[in-house]
Amino acid sequence: MYELLTPVVLLGPGRSFGELAVQTQDTKVNITRQASVVCRTKCKFAVMKKEDYQSVLDNIDRRKIDKLKDFFRQILLFRDLPRQILNTLHLSITSHTFFRG
Repeated sequence: MYELLTPVVLLGPGRSFGELAVQTQDTKVNITRQASVVCRTKCKFAVMKKEDYQSVLDNIDRRKIDKLKDFFRQILLFRDLPRQILNTLHLSITSHTFFRG
């Protein structure tokens, strides 16, 4: 049966799958499975509820926002802005990387 499957990606230790359905905010939308997982070796899995997964993502986002606010506080122009302005300001920031020359 597995001969009929087309490999898309080979995941190694620490990688994840199945997050598409968990990340969907609308509970009325039914996300169909996009792929099947076949283990080639003995594996252990951790399963998370949608609420727990969202909580982890929220914590990551919160840390990124806090780090950005700390950066703003180092810039004289932004130093004395109220917290609410800084909370809104991060939404309009885009990141660009520039190289010397």
